[in-house]
Amino acid sequence: MMPPGNGRSFVSTVKKKRAMMLNYFLLTGIWLALVSCADSKAYWNDFTKSIQTAYWNTVKGMRKPGDELISKPQTVWQQYQCDKLMLPFILVETNELLPPQLPAGQELNHHMIYVMCPSKEASIVRGKLTRAIYYQGHPVLTDDMENFEFKPGRWSVDAFIKVAPQAPPGNYSLTTTFNAGGIEIEESESFIVE
Repeated sequence: MMPPGNGRSFVSTVKKKRAMMLNYFLLTGIWLALVSCADSKAYWNDFTKSIQTAYWNTVKGMRKPGDELISKPQTVWQQYQCDKLMLPFILVETNELLPPQLPAGQELNHHMIYVMCPSKEASIVRGKLTRAIYYQGHPVLTDDMENFEFKPGRWSVDAFIKVAPQAPPGNYSLTTTFNAGGIEIEESESFIVE
């Protein structure tokens, strides 16, 4: 039962109290972890790495291969004022790899978010998308999608790439390129194999 008066302020107060309690428990946990491992820098490094790995695996686990609509075309059209732009308009807003550091043989998530304003309502832009992994300046893996489609609106696109078990440790980069009739997009992101 809601108290009399403004129900929104009651809900807001409950949410604030819950957030404060959560922050309290979180800070207490972090404080206890710091105190318990203050003598061991190596243990602290392992602890923080474990937290990061758990976070990356959680985020990666919530993603599925393929594309998913995030915002409708009308929303993107208004946000980017597409009526004032050269069309079709395509912009990669996010290009990330998770985790940014992983052992050989593990799976890497390539997550991309793009926006597209079409030249004609509901039209798509189809072309060749290439993902290439480079090590010491040389391609070690290339994946081509001949009929990749940029669709109107804001979309997330996820791909999962398994790093070869025999991959040598070091710095790698993933370069994503898209070509279609005069439209060229290139994005690059680096990662580390342990």
